[in-house]
Amino acid sequence: DYIVNETATIRLYMRKDNGENIILYDKNFLPYLYVIPSSSSSIPHLKKYISTIEYTAKIETTEKEVDLEKKTVLKVYTKKPSEISKLREHLKNTPNVLDIREYDIPFYKRYMFNNKLKDFFWYEFEAEQDEQEQPNLLVLTSQLKQLEPVKLEELNIVSFDIETIENKNEAEIIMISFYTNRGIKKVISTKKSSNKKTKIVKDEKELIKEFVKQINALNPDILLTYNGDLFDFEIIKKKSEQYKVPLEFGHLKNKLRYKKTGRYSSAEIKGLPHLDIFKFVSGVLRTSVKSETLSLDNIANEFLGEGKIDLNWEETLTNINDPETIATLHEYCLNDSKITLDLGINFFTNITSLSSITSLTSFDICRTSYGNMVESYALKKANESNVIVPNRPYEDTISERKKKGGVIGAYVVTPKPGLYKNVAVFDFRSLYPSIIISHNIDPFTFMNPCIPPCESPVPGYNYGFRKDKIGFIPKILKHLLKKRIKYKKIAKTLNPETYEYKNIKAKDKALKTILNAFYGYLGFVVSRWYRRECAQSVTAYGRYYINLIIKHAEEKGYTVVYGDTDSLFITSEKLTKKDINHFLKDINSKLPGVMELELENIYIKGLFVPKKEGEGGAKKRYVLMDKKGNLKIRGFEKVRRDWSKIAKELQENVMKLILENKKQEAIDYVRKTIDKIRSGEMELEKLIIYTKLSRPTSSYESIGPHVAAVKKAEARGKKIPVGSVIGYIITKGGPKDSISDKAELIEYAKNYDPEYYINHQIFPSISRILSIYGIKKEDLLNKDRQKKLGSFN
Repeated sequence: DYIVNETATIRLYMRKDNGENIILYDKNFLPYLYVIPSSSSSIPHLKKYISTIEYTAKIETTEKEVDLEKKTVLKVYTKKPSEISKLREHLKNTPNVLDIREYDIPFYKRYMFNNKLKDFFWYEFEAEQDEQEQPNLLVLTSQLKQLEPVKLEELNIVSFDIETIENKNEAEIIMISFYTNRGIKKVISTKKSSNKKTKIVKDEKELIKEFVKQINALNPDILLTYNGDLFDFEIIKKKSEQYKVPLEFGHLKNKLRYKKTGRYSSAEIKGLPHLDIFKFVSGVLRTSVKSETLSLDNIANEFLGEGKIDLNWEETLTNINDPETIATLHEYCLNDSKITLDLGINFFTNITSLSSITSLTSFDICRTSYGNMVESYALKKANESNVIVPNRPYEDTISERKKKGGVIGAYVVTPKPGLYKNVAVFDFRSLYPSIIISHNIDPFTFMNPCIPPCESPVPGYNYGFRKDKIGFIPKILKHLLKKRIKYKKIAKTLNPETYEYKNIKAKDKALKTILNAFYGYLGFVVSRWYRRECAQSVTAYGRYYINLIIKHAEEKGYTVVYGDTDSLFITSEKLTKKDINHFLKDINSKLPGVMELELENIYIKGLFVPKKEGEGGAKKRYVLMDKKGNLKIRGFEKVRRDWSKIAKELQENVMKLILENKKQEAIDYVRKTIDKIRSGEMELEKLIIYTKLSRPTSSYESIGPHVAAVKKAEARGKKIPVGSVIGYIITKGGPKDSISDKAELIEYAKNYDPEYYINHQIFPSISRILSIYGIKKEDLLNKDRQKKLGSFN
């Protein structure tokens, strides 16, 4: 961070290799912006005028690339970051000033870009004692020399977790646990425990004091939580204010503060990186997580193979003052800290890889958007490439951009419903990034109309992109793509069980994340590099090349089953690897630049289902089976959390039976499931429906089942925070009750409504699969007709 006295001073929080914490002051880095003169002849006069402005600390004349043109510009420094905006106000209407750039880059980010600074790396430098003569405050007297990244085992990582109970309609903290990667385990509680390792304090106030004391004693390099921003730290901060216990950490006694990051606020302690693993999973990893909900238990089970300890909360709350119960809670709370620590270690390389690429801090990576990551990477590369970047748009510009609307999307070949043998699936390697690179798509290479040096117009449009100068965006994407190809080659030589493999895969995933987000950034209305025609051109080329490949496949005698954006599915009676390789070689010889089509896999069976209504097949809804019997499922209810477990189980098993040509077994399996539900014998846990509570129940106009279930629970005194994923059951209720009337949270459900689950969960999950064979809803749901289902085999 930085402090401001007469001038700004950057503060770097560091740890020496002997374990000693220090703060390094850099007093030689000043804020600056760029002034672009209207002509080189105006520079002397402009320089003289700017030097008279009170906020100007220093002026330099320098050569820079501005929108692909080499220009002489003025680099104007101020003493304080707050003076940058004041200086801009003075200059914006000045004669001979063509533009003012880079006044909107935060000071700390500027420092990170200019010094190529990265979290969790070793650095070497020279420094002297600060004038305050505090032994851990040093002043930088040389350049920072970056060495190797810090090894995980060199770090002191601490996780913590709190346990609360409801007391007078508010949360009361009764326990806090700590777990470190160096084997230290601690639990503090306000309740007496039969576990002698539990440290007992007299009340909540003392618990907060002890929390601060323990964090400072443990002196972590990283502090980990799971949903600490919205839960643990939020409650701790509220209690600290209530009891007037300052939350001060480290030798500078930096206070916990809530910093606005996107839609939410984040708990930040300067000099102590707080990584909220929940935020990282729900933000950056959200597209690759398979778990139904993002609870600590589910995520730990998915990524670690272990979850939370089972605990009967009703029994625990009834016996909350019993020392044996508190001893059980001790183990439960400590295990939560342990799996939080293990998740943090598991994701450490993913977080730090993205941090290294983008020059965002690891704290920010856990909480940022894809757009911010892309922008930060572009700003960093611009700094390295001597390029001056465009400014962020103002509100009026954003409004104008919004009026233009979106762009035409990808071309989709509507699938033909049915069961297919021998399905080859092809994917373009990084389709949109490779189109941007191959066709030099950049806001500053854009030409309308397309005349030389523009080679050819974008398919379907009059405009195109010049070829005599490489755009900044294609240039930096090519660099990322090359690195990604290199990492993929290295990964193939490594054992998947080794740390080296996981490290390379994490780096590759980080590169993929940034690469794939760039297309959206070109069409993002608040982007520095926005140009609607650029985003429009990317999808236009995407449609052009997918059609080119479809035509080639059909000329070779293949049947195209389905095509969508960057994927193509073809089939043939005989589909050999040799034929596929010839096909790929022909196609790739026709593709420009870095574009390349790759074989994803050859599947022995593929099932494509019809639309809900109308002719043809459903897009992005299919299941494929490989030679080992593994299923690749896309777009079915199995991946949605608002379907019950039994509906998903039934769906997957019916798919597998159909793909194995066991149609009668599939029908019998559906009948047995329906019979079990009708008889009331189905386990309640298989009938839970999960939905997120996205806002307070009072603000919902339409009361859906999940809202109704939460309202009933709240009436019983249960508090459910906004953002929670809740599980509910549709119970029997009365004859006139609506579905919402019958919804109950799982802990309050004593029975279930069989007809609801059969009609609204079971049949919808398998209807389109079995409709391929003419089996209709009434055939499955009518008791009298179930006996005849065999005739549909």
